[in-house]
Amino acid sequence: MKNLKKIIVAASLCAAIGATAIAGTLAYFTDTKEVTNILTVGDVSITLDEPNWKLEGSKAAQDIVAGRDILKDPTITLDAGSVESYVGMTITMPKAVYDASDLSDGDILSFAMNTSVEGGWEFVDKKETETSVTLAYVFTEKRVAGENTTPLFNKISVADSATAADFKDLGEDFSIVAKAYAVQAEGFATATEALVAGFPGIFNTVTGE
Repeated sequence: MKNLKKIIVAASLCAAIGATAIAGTLAYFTDTKEVTNILTVGDVSITLDEPNWKLEGSKAAQDIVAGRDILKDPTITLDAGSVESYVGMTITMPKAVYDASDLSDGDILSFAMNTSVEGGWEFVDKKETETSVTLAYVFTEKRVAGENTTPLFNKISVADSATAADFKDLGEDFSIVAKAYAVQAEGFATATEALVAGFPGIFNTVTGE
């Protein structure tokens, strides 16, 4: 009987050892894959240039007289590496200059600025203080990196009929300041929509004048 028990125990041990050995040889078929998606952040960068102003305009702007043309051609370029964008521009000038220019409804036209002479620009807004006027324009077509706009205007013409009295409120010198803006084009249907969203303090009142 004792021998039978020993035989049974021995057989059980052999079965256990055999099971362990079998388990040790099992292997699962496995696999793994990895995909890395690199996300880059877009950028919007512009350059505002006035090539003709640099060549001749700044000289002509000194000691201006009646009948003179002053070359001033503010142009926006979307820099390399920028995402597709809409661009806009503001020009700020003394109120006396605005009132005496073809931009206003005044009777005395001492200055002509022929804005949007080459097309593509659309006037959207005017902001006026006691001393200055700021006009806002958008370029209606999207720009891609490396593309530029047409000049908003290409010269300031002083009328042949202008007299010293016409300039009395301007002082000895005055500035006409151009400033450029850009907003990504994606997500917007029009240039006006983009510029109003991107710069609400500048383009927020769309007058359509």
